[in-house]
Amino acid sequence: MASLDKLRIDSTVVASTIAPPSDSQLLGDAVRVISRLLAKSKADTGLKIRFTDQRKAKNLKITGISHI
Repeated sequence: MASLDKLRIDSTVVASTIAPPSDSQLLGDAVRVISRLLAKSKADTGLKIRFTDQRKAKNLKITGISHI
């Protein structure tokens, strides 16, 4: 197994046409990540955090925001 005491990274910057994220995309990402972390927290800590999983409802909200 390789030692990870030192890490060397070489990268090149290339111009590309990547669009910046929209507000609806950021909202969707936030809901997805927070829901996943809350669901995983029980396995990690043994404590159950009560929350309503909004991952399915977020798609309707995102669609509504993106059409404004």
